[in-house]
Amino acid sequence: MNKNKKTTSGYVLLEAIIALVVFVIVVLSIFPMLSFLLKRTERSKYGSAASVLLQEGTEVAYHELATNWACCGIDGNYKVVFAASSIHLIPGTESGLLQTRFSRNITVEKACRDQTGNLIFRDNYINNTCPGVLDGNSRVITTTISWDEGGQNKNIASQLMVFNIQTN
Repeated sequence: MNKNKKTTSGYVLLEAIIALVVFVIVVLSIFPMLSFLLKRTERSKYGSAASVLLQEGTEVAYHELATNWACCGIDGNYKVVFAASSIHLIPGTESGLLQTRFSRNITVEKACRDQTGNLIFRDNYINNTCPGVLDGNSRVITTTISWDEGGQNKNIASQLMVFNIQTN
């Protein structure tokens, strides 16, 4: 009977070691996934904040042009300024937004059109010059948000075309 107890305790010890190995394998496979999810959550937080800043900048620029077409010089960089009772654009760029993480640049420029009236995007300019005709009654607002995320430069941008529909 003593021999039987030794055999049984040997199996219990072997089962405990196997269970411990399985547990360690499961835990080691969960940690990388947990680390990935935490990083992804952090990235998602920065992306959401950047989207809010992008929308805010675009809306302020649109409002400025809608209320005063001559508010902004052409081909200029602008920043948002919060005054006592209003929000305006003034020349310059913004940095250090939201815990010094984000920079915002808003440009307002005349739309460039080809002979058929189609829009020519800045990427297709020749030597940074409009290859077509500048349209005095339409502006392109480009808002860009930049930030550093884990040593990598990230940015998002949007463009909005605004037409001057006011008649003189």
